[in-house]
Amino acid sequence: MVLESLVSPQEVEKHPLDMLILGFVVATTGLWLAYYIFPQGASAWFLFFTAMALVPMIYRIFYIEEGKECDQIKHESLWHRHNEVIMVYMFMFFGMLIAFSFWFTILPTDIINVMFKDQIGEVMRIQNLRTVIVGSLIGTGGGLTGHLISKVSGMAVSKGKLLELILANNLRLLFLFVAFSFVFGAGALLLLTWNAAVVGVAIGNLIRGTIASGASVASKTTSYFTAFPISFLSFFVHGIFEIIGYFVGAIAGGIFSVAIVRKHYNRPEFKRIAIDVGIFLMVAIGLMVVGGIIEVYITPLL
Repeated sequence: MVLESLVSPQEVEKHPLDMLILGFVVATTGLWLAYYIFPQGASAWFLFFTAMALVPMIYRIFYIEEGKECDQIKHESLWHRHNEVIMVYMFMFFGMLIAFSFWFTILPTDIINVMFKDQIGEVMRIQNLRTVIVGSLIGTGGGLTGHLISKVSGMAVSKGKLLELILANNLRLLFLFVAFSFVFGAGALLLLTWNAAVVGVAIGNLIRGTIASGASVASKTTSYFTAFPISFLSFFVHGIFEIIGYFVGAIAGGIFSVAIVRKHYNRPEFKRIAIDVGIFLMVAIGLMVVGGIIEVYITPLL
């Protein structure tokens, strides 16, 4: 693949910040390719193009991570064995997020309505829930669909019940990340790209609200980089815990998938792999809980 000829998985793990640039470039390329090849379906196709370009590299990284579990060298902790891949996922997500929010901010309305049609619709559905649910739920990305809406629309929700609904929704999405990673190897990238696009549109929309109509591209670009940090923080007070939880879940599913594919279940090291995957899943669930508590009890006060 072209990406692996430019930068190897080993180099990315050593320098995860490179993934920020790579995520931005790949997301931008996927976005414009989809717009020019499939203009009417661009909002769905750019997810596929972006994820497809990154899958080989992420799958190779999973192979490296699974190999660490079988390495005879004893590492100090689970974090020391896998911190690189967590950072890779994080910088990749933020690279895609910056790309999507940047283009949503500076492009004309008629273009973004085509490019981000599905994502705009998702953000609007989420915002419609704010009359019932206190606080932003953007951090959960595409998980806020009809199932959750049908449960909360038209009824007063206590904070305890609200927390229960949010956790149920987040855990369902976490399960999808783990399942996609396990079944398709790096398949969770599609969900990750969707979440980056939805959050990017939400942040871009927030920034566009501060830009005067008729502003030039240069002016919009300046406004974007000025407003992005504040807009970003407003969405990630609680969302950062949920996003990292999804990363951890995807990594757990990917490592376990590679171990099965390579038939390492017959090796003594498989027990350590299974234990580490279990720990990853517990950490991911814990992050979902922390994110939900912050979303319900702290975010509304900010």
